[in-house]
Amino acid sequence: MTEKAGLSITGNHIAALLHDIGKISIPIDILNKPGKLNKHEFNLIKDHPSVSYEILKNIEFDQPVAHIILQHHERMNGTGYPHGLSGEDILLQARILANDKSGDELTALLDAIATNVTHFFREKSHFDFLVQHINDIGDSGNLRLWSAGCSSGEEPYSMAIMLREHILNPLSPKPFILATDISTKILQRAIHGIYPMKSVENLDRVLLRKYFLKGKNTQHGVVRVKKELSDMVTFERLNFIEPFQFDRGFDVIFCRNVMIYFDNTTRQNIVRKFYEALNPGGYFIIGHSESLNGIQHTFQYVQPTIYRRKP
Repeated sequence: MTEKAGLSITGNHIAALLHDIGKISIPIDILNKPGKLNKHEFNLIKDHPSVSYEILKNIEFDQPVAHIILQHHERMNGTGYPHGLSGEDILLQARILANDKSGDELTALLDAIATNVTHFFREKSHFDFLVQHINDIGDSGNLRLWSAGCSSGEEPYSMAIMLREHILNPLSPKPFILATDISTKILQRAIHGIYPMKSVENLDRVLLRKYFLKGKNTQHGVVRVKKELSDMVTFERLNFIEPFQFDRGFDVIFCRNVMIYFDNTTRQNIVRKFYEALNPGGYFIIGHSESLNGIQHTFQYVQPTIYRRKP
């Protein structure tokens, strides 16, 4: 919708992300109140666009983001808030944001801002740990691994290489690797499995020849994962805030450098869901920039960034 209107995608997407930032001024018991709000409580809710505006008004964007957010609860018939604007007195961008019933604007926003900085065997110590301890879990042919927040796919493909090189019996069934991300755009990149040479420059040359195809002619300077890797990975879109719906548990979950973007309450809920998604004895691995300190959980601590569900 934003593109069709000839407006800045970035500006409206930033507004979509930040439109409720002013709710930090509202007591949590009011935000979570299950019943009907009284007049005083509703007035506090109605003030959040103004609070958002005050927070953002001095930050430079390519569009009037603060004003878009200020007006996103205004309505064409004048019944909205905070100022009762109507018709074309309301910014077009605010009207688009207010009518984003499909969630397309927010989905496109997440595609635009999602953090996708990664490379093969990032934080290699985690892979080294699994090589040493994965047999503690059980039959390697029935392993189920989850790359939660897989970005452009380097992590799950690294998992596949690790399994093929160090763990798999050639005659055993293939393990299952699930790779999820919230960004549909980045998932398409992961599915294609095409990467610039720079992303594999630190990879052992033997592994590079074994698991990647070098591009030629118009594809010079890129590599593509071979079919034996791509066949091991299933890519799906998943939002950590939504319920996890899996038929079976996982033996290993990587969720690295993702939870830093959530507040403690949300992180605690996500960590609880990860615990429930693990099989007994399974490992939960987070990024070196993260910690579970300050979060109530039932994981067993193994070593920094590595936790385990009790066998």
